[in-house]
Amino acid sequence: MCANNPSLLAYAESAELQRRKRQAETVAAGDDLASRGVGARVSKEYNPQMAPDVVLLSLGTGNGLKPYNYKDACGWGAVKWVQPILDILMQGSAESIHNMCQYALPESPFGKHYYRINPQIDVKFSDMADASTRNINGLVDIGKRLVEQHRAEIEALCKVLVSQGK
Repeated sequence: MCANNPSLLAYAESAELQRRKRQAETVAAGDDLASRGVGARVSKEYNPQMAPDVVLLSLGTGNGLKPYNYKDACGWGAVKWVQPILDILMQGSAESIHNMCQYALPESPFGKHYYRINPQIDVKFSDMADASTRNINGLVDIGKRLVEQHRAEIEALCKVLVSQGK
C-alpha cells in the first residue's frame, strides 16, 4: 500500500549507493574524513550544470479508476466504499511519488533524467482479478499502443543506457 509507485524508493537507494561510492573514492584518495566533521561533504561539490548520475524509468501498472457518480455513491455505507477508497488512495500515492520524482530529477541541458510510463486503462480491463482471455488480450493491446505512444521516449532512454555501457 505504501509503495504503489516505488520510484522514489529506487531513487533514494541509488543516491545512497552513489554517496557510498564517492565516499570510498575520497578515502582511497587519502582525504582525512575525520577532520571534516559531522555532516560535511565527503566527495565532489554539487554542480547543477552537471547531469545527475541517475536516469530513472518508472513503469506504472496503469490508471483504471472508475468514475463514482454522486447519485450512486451518496447512499453507500462503509462496506460499499472499501474498494473505491483503496483505489483512490493507491492512485493518489502513486501520483504523489511521480510528482516528487519530477522535482528530484528535472530535465537538464543534458537531457531527461526521469521517465514515467503509466497507461490509462479502460475500466472494462481494470479488474486485477480478471484473468480471462478477453481481459488479457485487452491489456496486451493497451501495452502495444503504449509502446507506440512512447516510442520517442523509449528510444531516447535506450540511447542513454547504451551510452552508459561504453
